[in-house]
Amino acid sequence: MKTQVFLRAALMLESRTFLMMLKKVMGDHQISHDTYDNVQNLLVDVEQNDYKPDLIFIGKESAIRAGMSLDEFVKSIRRKFQGPILLVSLEQDIENIERYVNSGITDVFSPTEFVQIDNFVNNFVSFKNAVASEDKARVLLVEDSKSMTTLVTELFEQNNIEVMFIPTGREALTVLHFEQVDLVITDYMLEGDMTGLSLIRNIRRTSQWYSLPILAITAYSDPERNKELMRNGVSDLMHKPFDIELFLIKCQNLIRNKRTFQKLMDKQQELAELLQTDPVTGLLNQQYLIKQFERLQTEMKGTNKQLFLIYFDCDDFKTVNDSLGHTEADKVLKLIGEYAASAIGNNNILARLGGDEFMILLPDSSLEMALQIADMVREGIAQQEFLSVKLTISAGVTCGSAEASYSVLHRDADKAVVMAKQGGKNQIQIGSLIEF
Repeated sequence: MKTQVFLRAALMLESRTFLMMLKKVMGDHQISHDTYDNVQNLLVDVEQNDYKPDLIFIGKESAIRAGMSLDEFVKSIRRKFQGPILLVSLEQDIENIERYVNSGITDVFSPTEFVQIDNFVNNFVSFKNAVASEDKARVLLVEDSKSMTTLVTELFEQNNIEVMFIPTGREALTVLHFEQVDLVITDYMLEGDMTGLSLIRNIRRTSQWYSLPILAITAYSDPERNKELMRNGVSDLMHKPFDIELFLIKCQNLIRNKRTFQKLMDKQQELAELLQTDPVTGLLNQQYLIKQFERLQTEMKGTNKQLFLIYFDCDDFKTVNDSLGHTEADKVLKLIGEYAASAIGNNNILARLGGDEFMILLPDSSLEMALQIADMVREGIAQQEFLSVKLTISAGVTCGSAEASYSVLHRDADKAVVMAKQGGKNQIQIGSLIEF
């Protein structure tokens, strides 16, 4: 479920016309707003957690009215505010704009750039909603100090972070096996027979947790001990007593980096799946089939196992394209693929090669089994209706050892399909590479 956040904007502008326009933009994006004519009042509100604005629009003359340069004005706000500060100005000088940005301005807009301002606000709102929609971050704190756990609880509750407390390293390892967390925080000294260092080593030895960030807390300032912690895989260190604000920043950064990394991995996985999938049927494509063929061949070396290929295509599929059109014909191909996939079993691999051509790869099979599967697919398709269309297929069966190339087997199976069609269609032929 999407989360709708409630945002607040601070407007400090000298132009009444532009102020009215900006108020309309805020209203269009459901952002409440407050107007200021005194920088001190703005700074007071910036400091308040329960009233702090989410973005600030200022005019160049606002600084002059406050009796300071624009640089000084922005820096005074930046000391207490980390969100977007947007300058509305007719300034055209690139060097001045660069100086404003260096002082803390997020972006500079001309009063006439209504569309650009609206786009910025829209993107900002979308970003805030996306962040709010994310699952609450989860942290595993391995710590036996009650004062420490109380401090961290209060801090994390204020910052949308859920925390689980575990006093010992062994309990922490158990929890990690069935709980998803974004960060592990562990003290160096722990109850029981497992130190924080031992816990870190155990986490890093487990492949599924290799990228899980770990923040180590220690009362020791010994450089050698710190080096040992870093060598064993901690992501960052904090020394007691520590700055609570810095501690929070480090935790947030580690969580953010972990989630960013996970999103990149997810995208990479999606891309990999996309590259190996046929877009029409959702089956595997020929490129991935060849990779699986080569992988299985490597595994077969030194054995008597054989790989079988069943190559089939639809008889007279051109008539389907002509009568239904390509869109509906593609739906028919998808249904054929789904039926064939359900018929061949989980241990075998089905791919669409293109057009109305399909290939089944059977690892470690026999001629009898290959013919049985091919005939089951052939007979089943002949008995089905796909979008009120009756079809038959012609198939060719071939096999090869660990030394036979995919291209050679493909050609042999293709020749067998041609023979099947010449023999009357709706039948299966055995390739010439199969020895009896």
